[in-house]
Amino acid sequence: HTAQSQLEAALLDANSTLTAQQAAAQAQTTVTDAAKKAYEEATAALDAYVRAQSRRYTTAELRLTSLDFRCPLDSYGRITTQFGEADPWGIPHRGTDFAAPGGTPIYAIADGIVSAARAMNSYVQVSHGTADDGCRYDSLYAHMSSIAVAEGTAVRRGDLLGYVGNTGNVYGAGGGYHLHLELRVNGSRTDPLGYVPSR
Repeated sequence: HTAQSQLEAALLDANSTLTAQQAAAQAQTTVTDAAKKAYEEATAALDAYVRAQSRRYTTAELRLTSLDFRCPLDSYGRITTQFGEADPWGIPHRGTDFAAPGGTPIYAIADGIVSAARAMNSYVQVSHGTADDGCRYDSLYAHMSSIAVAEGTAVRRGDLLGYVGNTGNVYGAGGGYHLHLELRVNGSRTDPLGYVPSR
């Protein structure tokens, strides 16, 4: 009888521990879901802004004379996240991440005009205009530690835009320092490495 009540007590204890673990897991899921939702909302707002800025600056005169893009960094460690690869939330990655030490200079991949430069979100967008293929091109450089250009500035291929940082939503080894590069063709994100050399 004592063994039975001890067993019941042990079962009850195990059950309440399990319930506590489930409650903790549920709370963590709720926090993660809220963070994911906030991240998705912020990304959507940012997206709407950079698209509007692209439309504002991409005039008929803004022409991209060559699709001879350059690598945005003279040197970097490695590519840590590929375009389309799922992030920890399962969201497909919107660009390509180049791991590099903090302060590494970031250069324009092609001629264009700075259509967005936001210190708050630590990114620069360059609108390159319409190329001979009839497509519109925009590049976006994110997680900068500092920005070297202002909105409305004309830039040439290879001009300094800013420096690698770890601002915003970053994670990973070495403090997460990297350049997040996005390329949009006709407003749609595409794999930058389909156009931009990795070296």
